[in-house]
Amino acid sequence: MFMRSEKNPFNRDPHSVPLLRFVIHSKSLSSEILSAGTDAYRLVRLNNFRQINVISLPTTHDELRRVFVANGIALTDYYTDGEGIGLKASDGPLHGVTNKTPSNLWESVAVGSDVTLADIFASNIWDYLVVGRDDPVHAEKAEKIAAQIVTAESAIDIVRILMTSHGFYYITPQGPQVNEGFYYLYRFKTLYKAYQRAWTIAAYAGKGMSERLSDQLGSLGRRLEFLCRAYDKIGFFSLKTADWDTLDNQLYHLAYFVMLSTGVFDDLAHIIEEFYKMEVKNRINISLRISKDKSGERKLGKFYKALQLKAPNLYALLATETTQRQIDVFYPLRDSFMHRELFEGVQFSDSSIHIHNKNLIKLNEEAAKSLLQEPEVSPCIASHRPFLDPFIFVVCAQEILTELVNRVLLSIDWDSIVKTLPSEVQVKILESYDTFEKGVGKAIGWPDEPWYF
Repeated sequence: MFMRSEKNPFNRDPHSVPLLRFVIHSKSLSSEILSAGTDAYRLVRLNNFRQINVISLPTTHDELRRVFVANGIALTDYYTDGEGIGLKASDGPLHGVTNKTPSNLWESVAVGSDVTLADIFASNIWDYLVVGRDDPVHAEKAEKIAAQIVTAESAIDIVRILMTSHGFYYITPQGPQVNEGFYYLYRFKTLYKAYQRAWTIAAYAGKGMSERLSDQLGSLGRRLEFLCRAYDKIGFFSLKTADWDTLDNQLYHLAYFVMLSTGVFDDLAHIIEEFYKMEVKNRINISLRISKDKSGERKLGKFYKALQLKAPNLYALLATETTQRQIDVFYPLRDSFMHRELFEGVQFSDSSIHIHNKNLIKLNEEAAKSLLQEPEVSPCIASHRPFLDPFIFVVCAQEILTELVNRVLLSIDWDSIVKTLPSEVQVKILESYDTFEKGVGKAIGWPDEPWYF
């Protein structure tokens, strides 16, 4: 039986082998695992890394069993010992017997869920139980189930954050490591795919693109990379066992993440203004955010009035209430971090929802109200209290940022610059496009695309 020296994998010695252990819920994940390229399929493959151990809950699905065996994953059966239950693996060891299990062992833990109490108890000594993304257990787990249950997507993110935080930048199990700089170059260009097209044109255009526009694109790229770094730091300290040191680190990196985010909005606004020659003379008037008057109505400034004439498609995208509400999310946090009373961290516990000593950020009324109004980030508010979960917030915020940045950059008519360039330069730009379409890793010069980042 495997006994963990540290219950939390984020507290373990980075040289522990294995460093991280997952149990796959075979029934709920079967269709995802059998689809190459999905996060569930990727997670199965990660068992080939010595730092990661993956086992499966019992299954009779022949094709699924073949995939598991091909990736060195031991097949399992349930094993009962008196009142206890555990997993007996095909490689022999007995994994995690839980004593005095309840009589309703084979009942679902949530209505319509494929997850049973037996699954929970049998997987209790592993770090995470990975369950299909559509299973109802994810909606109810916080209220009723004291277990580390995650989706395959979250599992991949956990692996990426833990491995890279310890300096493990492996491309494949057998392949070479890259360094931190290359990892973050890959990371930001994978998330913000539309950036590469614009940057390629800037790299080849020379005098065909204004120096100011080229510099602003460079500024945007640096901020996007730094955002990826801040996200990883918040994730790492959020997933460690809560204490005052980790709380201070979460708050520190959250402040940087928020300020970088509003800086990205400014970069985009200046890129648009320069590209379309909008001639908004005062830089303070160049902003993606449409301010509100005292009555709460949004009032178009010089930037948006010019944008409406110069680029109606971009105006239609950015001036919608949905987009503006998403942009608004970041500003009460930014204002507190930069100008007002700084947020305090708290250690929160609530046994009724299985939260024990969790690091949260206490918000002021304005910030809490703003976040609760936006469905995409409202889950980061803990049980409708004015406490923010830093990691849930940056997960939601990153989704907003990636979508907005990519949509804005794709909406700018970069081809109008390409058409003015010599034909041989146009060919080089198209070749660069094609190279990156085949994979960012290969474009950088790696032998393969990385398995977990």
